[in-house]
Amino acid sequence: RMGSSLAGSSCDVFNKDDVPYREGRYDAAKAKDFYKKRWWISLARQSTLAVRLGLWSWGAFVLDKNMGKTEINKEFRSRELLDIINDVGPTAIKIGQALSIRSDIVDPVYAKTLSELQDRVPAFSSELARRVIEEELGLAGRGGISSVFKEFSTEPVAAASIG
Repeated sequence: RMGSSLAGSSCDVFNKDDVPYREGRYDAAKAKDFYKKRWWISLARQSTLAVRLGLWSWGAFVLDKNMGKTEINKEFRSRELLDIINDVGPTAIKIGQALSIRSDIVDPVYAKTLSELQDRVPAFSSELARRVIEEELGLAGRGGISSVFKEFSTEPVAAASIG
């Protein structure tokens, strides 16, 4: 995900020649080899996610319950969960979107908060978008984005999750 503090873009972490999806097609063997050589990236991401979800779960299910504040803090905890989901990236956003319409299995307060994922996904920087597009299209050092697009607005039109 381009704007994620947990996901990191290929611009920030990898040498452009090392990225396993350069041709735009998923290759399981290349992905496995890529991350096998960079095991610390997966470990750091998993650790960060485990700590954030663990602290959120402890607060929402243990602390609030023991203090009798489950109902009082429900809106606050649902907002915390929304922030975590937005930070994790596209897969978590899709799961959150699916849960937002399932008030039969998710508390209605959480479902309402998660419904923001349907049409209010946070925007990310135009500079990051430009860098990712240039990298993915192999335009860095070859005239950049202006060599392909006649006009490239820095004002976002919209932000959305990957469908």
